[in-house]
Parts: sequence; structure tokens; C-alpha cells
Amino acid sequence: MYPARVPRFTARPHETLIPVLTSVRPLVDARSGLVAGAGSALVGVGARLLCVQDDARAALWIEPGSGALAPLSLGGSTARLEKRKKPDFEAGFVAGDELVVLGSGSAPGRAAIVFAPLDGRPPREVDASALYATLAARLGAVLNLEGAVLVATARGELVRLFHRASSPERGASATFDVELVALRRGAGPVLDEARYDLGAVLGVPLAFTDAALLPDGRVAFLAAAEDTVDPVEDGAVLGTVLGVLDADGPRVAPILELDGTPTRRKLEGLALVAGGRAAYSVTDPDDAARPAELCRLEWLAAI
Repeated sequence: MYPARVPRFTARPHETLIPVLTSVRPLVDARSGLVAGAGSALVGVGARLLCVQDDARAALWIEPGSGALAPLSLGGSTARLEKRKKPDFEAGFVAGDELVVLGSGSAPGRAAIVFAPLDGRPPREVDASALYATLAARLGAVLNLEGAVLVATARGELVRLFHRASSPERGASATFDVELVALRRGAGPVLDEARYDLGAVLGVPLAFTDAALLPDGRVAFLAAAEDTVDPVEDGAVLGTVLGVLDADGPRVAPILELDGTPTRRKLEGLALVAGGRAAYSVTDPDDAARPAELCRLEWLAAI
């Protein structure tokens, strides 16, 4: 049964987690000539990673050791598209033998969901305007999906979608649970939802940028404080945190550079490393002249 009241949670500091960026390198492959653009989601597939770009119609396979890149078509090429034409693919996860990529829904033309077989067979695109309209109606604000994970619930395996709020005036960050079949047909009901106050950096609210499933079934997430009140327009990033959604709400910890200062990189992808004490992330530089970066995050205490 759908909840009569939407639960609301306020983040608290994580008492033991200290995530540090131990490695940062541009995603440029001189051998293939491929360059990653605006990194927006990251998924681990075996020993490799898949990077979703918000300004291209192709994902990129990444070999973490060598940095080699190879394309996975999402119905187009790796060429970067200008802002008004980009699909704004912002979330992704693997279901079976397919990469599932979701547009943000933040503007017209950004409501596509692509199902791309990992073996390179042609992808299938679904118009999810109906589903996105349902989510936006629940929010009472412009939708801006930034993350998605498959989660096990009492109802079975569902997809949890992460909405990034652009300002407190436009509502809180949120999660929505929907059935995978709803994504496949581009329409369906919301089965559950929640709202989150994730804190702020220098007065700028933190909001979701990606999420990944932990081995114990909890969800880890990234959230950035981006100084903009518009879900489409970019702003300065004042800080990014790593967090975990516990049963009683989120706990967060600021991500640090090697010199101990809080990072101001816009981290938008999260792929956990086996063992639970490290992860890879990708950046969105919000600059067409700069490539995305592959970052490695490490921490000592268990998340």
C-alpha cells in the first residue's frame, strides 16, 4: 500500500567515515583517441567500469588499470553534444545483461531511458515522459534524476531513483521506488518515496549526484553542493560528500583531497570496489574543453 505520509529524513555526520581521493586522472585514451566528456554515472561490470556521459549518446568502457576506453553505443556516437541538444543521461545501473541509462527529465527531450546490451547489440530506447510526469507530480517540482540502483525490498527487486533538488524553494532531494517493468514501458506507479535534507556547504544545500548498492543492501550515495537554483544551469561546486542511507536516515562525510582539504570536484558517478572500503567515481567538469576525471576514493573505517 502506498504510504499516506511521505517520510522525511535529515542527514547527520558519519562518525567514522573519512573518504579521501587517492587518485585522480583525466579520462583520455591516446591510443583510441577517445575522451570522456561530462561523467554523470559509473557502474562496475566485473573488472571494468562503464561511464555514462550526460552530453553523448554512448557510454565508455574503462579499464581502471590502464585507463583504456572503448565505446558502448546508447543509440549514437561518443561525440559531445551542445547543452540544448544533449540527452542528459544522468543515471545508470546494470539489469541482467543490459546497461539501463536514464535521462534526468530536467527539460524537454531528457526523458529517454535506454536499454543497452553489454555485448554491443543495438540498444532500445523508451520514451519515459509518462513515468517522469508521475514523478514530477509527486514532487510538485521539476524532476532531476541523478542516480538509480536495483534494491531488494519486501515487494521484490525494485529500482530506486534519486532526484537532485536544485534549491530548498523547489523542494527536497528525494527517492522513488518503481518496478523495473515501469522503466521498460516508460510508465507506471510510484510504490514508495522519501524526502531528504542532506545538509549544506557554505549555505548551499547538498543534493544527490549518484548512488550505488552496498553488499549488505544499504545504499551509498554522493551528494554535491552546487551553487545554482536551476536544475539545468550549472554553478560552482562548494563541496561533495559520500553518504550512506541507513534505516534511520542518511549519514554523510565530506570527501577530502590528498592534502586534507574538502574537494570541490563535481563527483557524479559511484562504483564501489569489492571489500567495501574504496570506490571509483567520475567527475563532470561542466566545461566542454575539459575531460572527465576518473577518481579513486578510499576510507579506513567500514561505511
